[in-house]
Amino acid sequence: MKNRILVSILLISGVDIFAQSGKFTITNTSGVSRIEDPVVISKEALSAFVEIPSSKKAIVLTLNGKEIPSQLDDINGDGNWDELAFEIDIERNSKSELKVKWVDPEKATVYPKRTQSWFGVSENRDGKFRQVTTENRPDWWTPQQQPPRYQMEGPSWENDKVGFRNYFDSRNGMDIFGKTTSELVMDSVDVSYRDYNRMCPWGMDILKVGPSLGAGGFALMDKGLPIPIQQTLSASYRQIADGPVRSMIELIYEGWNVDGSNHNVKQHISIWAGKYWYKNEITITGFTGDKEIAVGIANIKNPGMALYHTNNLAFTSLASHGRQSENDDMLGMGLLFSSKIFSGYGEAPRIVPFPEKDTVSHTWYAKLKIRSGQMVDYLFFAGWEKSEIKFANTKYFTDIIQEEADRKEYPLLIGKK
Repeated sequence: MKNRILVSILLISGVDIFAQSGKFTITNTSGVSRIEDPVVISKEALSAFVEIPSSKKAIVLTLNGKEIPSQLDDINGDGNWDELAFEIDIERNSKSELKVKWVDPEKATVYPKRTQSWFGVSENRDGKFRQVTTENRPDWWTPQQQPPRYQMEGPSWENDKVGFRNYFDSRNGMDIFGKTTSELVMDSVDVSYRDYNRMCPWGMDILKVGPSLGAGGFALMDKGLPIPIQQTLSASYRQIADGPVRSMIELIYEGWNVDGSNHNVKQHISIWAGKYWYKNEITITGFTGDKEIAVGIANIKNPGMALYHTNNLAFTSLASHGRQSENDDMLGMGLLFSSKIFSGYGEAPRIVPFPEKDTVSHTWYAKLKIRSGQMVDYLFFAGWEKSEIKFANTKYFTDIIQEEADRKEYPLLIGKK
């Protein structure tokens, strides 16, 4: 009776009653061993195996007695975490048990930071940039104004292998920063400095974007042509995660006019530690029926053949490899997407001189089926030989894409012991 009274008092007073620890399993059903395999578990899914505290706690994961870096991410911005993210090494056709412990945040381990999302803004345009976690693009902001408002012309995301950025203006291009260091450097790069596209101690900007779709940018197919996101009524940025194993940002565009109809776009862009790719999740609203987006790779410096692969029963890829970096050395670029939404390839014409706005040129692209309000996603890969000499070899680069296709075809399974 006394115990029942004590429990009632604790519940009424808001004190957490939960298991201080718990366990769940991860199973690799494929015949391939996984190294630093990304894992995302929603709070709802995790709650089926581990008791979740109601107050704010940090999570500690251990595998075979060794703590592994992890993070709890608030995806919807309501102040509460929605997803657990971590990476795991696991042998083929095997099962691993992970132990969970909840601790006060001040007692949590600070893991080495291997990813970063960064947006430097200079509101006074005085060359002094500060990081922001949200930004609404001013109506008056146009490309390449001087002095700059944005440190990198927009937000960037990187890991210990490669960096990317978005032109946060009417171009909305995607660019690649090749890295020769495992350090996180995008917070210190200033693209107003004229030599940023020459070799620096950290690496360099390695892609000419121009009027192409660049490094995995997308357009909406309309009357057989890819129409890029350019003029919109508004554009906003939000940092979602900036952690040791995963960083994520959100871009929202409203009032994108295509053939007289206004569309809204939401993008979630994420990057994981140790990977040569980023993930783009796209949701478009404002239309009925089926449409297609064109997801592209710039071919400004590589007019040769693209590489088309059906990687397995579930995934298809589009890639290129050659001397297509701004350093005139070997660079591989690739896209990986679900075969269920794939509807064909295309090539935007090579127009010289470069066209004006509202046109895509110098691009290979894959057409992906999309419906209003339904998310589609894909991976974009970048392998530069100065980051890893093996990327000078075409097969080495395409094998990286194949490895990810196989990983995604047989995702790791979460369960209870």
